[in-house]
Amino acid sequence: MTKKKIVVALSGSGRTLLNLLKYGEENKSFEVVGVITSRKEVYGAEIARDFCIPLYYEKFSKSFEASSELSHWLQMLQADLIVLAGFLKIFPTRFEGGVSYPTVNIHPSLLPKFSGQGMYGQKVHEAVLQAHEKYSGASVHFVNEIYDEGPLLAQIKVRILDEDSVDTLASRIFEAECILYPKVIEEVLKGNLPAERRPLLFNF
Repeated sequence: MTKKKIVVALSGSGRTLLNLLKYGEENKSFEVVGVITSRKEVYGAEIARDFCIPLYYEKFSKSFEASSELSHWLQMLQADLIVLAGFLKIFPTRFEGGVSYPTVNIHPSLLPKFSGQGMYGQKVHEAVLQAHEKYSGASVHFVNEIYDEGPLLAQIKVRILDEDSVDTLASRIFEAECILYPKVIEEVLKGNLPAERRPLLFNF
């Protein structure tokens, strides 16, 4: 069976990229055929080079219109899905020639809670703890032109412990993300998601 092709977009360390590379290799369900970065000198870009994965760099503006260069690069790769993995810029939704690419993102909270522009990473976990929530987690959704408001695909719940700090909560939620994200990507590529009625919900 031919592997499906995904392109990963990142702005940081590439931890999620490594997780997807490992999952794709072990399960033979998809392969990472390209990496997009909004920052040249990040470890995620080094991972792409180490694995000999085509790497695309652009500063990215606030426009939802893709540049000609990005449009042509994606057409060359013939990606089936774009996967955001700690990508901190606006990702384009409109490409040259009317081509569209389904794009998914993972957010470190139970959407719609703790979402929107400026809410990412440690900021989310700080807000969750300050609000004295009993649960947090991660949500996978399709990307549209409104931050964190694309259709939900799946969520995973993580219980917040009395002794949790921002760092310990962030660590456990990332563990949950590593389980959830590749499985959801796999199901999207198979055509099994989105589900008809409601997002899938997992407990961690």
